[in-house]
Amino acid sequence: MHFHWGEVRHGKCDRGCEHTIDGNSYSAEMHIVHWNVDLYKTELEALKSPNGLAVLGLFIDAKEIYEQNESFELVINMFNKVPYINYKTKLEVSPYFLVPSCTKKFYTYPGSLTIPPLTENVTWILLAEPIKISIDQLDRMTTCTSDSGYITNNYRPIQPLNNRVIQSSFV
Repeated sequence: MHFHWGEVRHGKCDRGCEHTIDGNSYSAEMHIVHWNVDLYKTELEALKSPNGLAVLGLFIDAKEIYEQNESFELVINMFNKVPYINYKTKLEVSPYFLVPSCTKKFYTYPGSLTIPPLTENVTWILLAEPIKISIDQLDRMTTCTSDSGYITNNYRPIQPLNNRVIQSSFV
């Protein structure tokens, strides 16, 4: 599981995810990476295989008007355990407790990883309903650092569709 986010400025963050819906963006995006353990012994093996990965993408909408999301506090506490780039921690609970109540509405398409090695072997599943958090929670997420300071705007720019077909589970 990993996250991408933008920069909080003047109490808001309008851009920080790697997908858009009808040209609209969210503050951040969470990716939960999966592979078929019956077919592939390791993530590396799945990375080398066509259709080797499935990524569940969850949009994160952060606004001042939203209340603190108590479930998301567990994630923020995780960020305190990874203060520096490339640190890792073990999630003590299933990440699926964060999934919004409506999972029937989603988008799917064949694509690539958004981080190196950028392999074209991912089935993307993007839930239409975002996780709603307060802007304060997003701000506290962005305390990770690298050699150049706080990590912000760690998302890949929107890429062309390149003839990919995006399907939705709803009209």
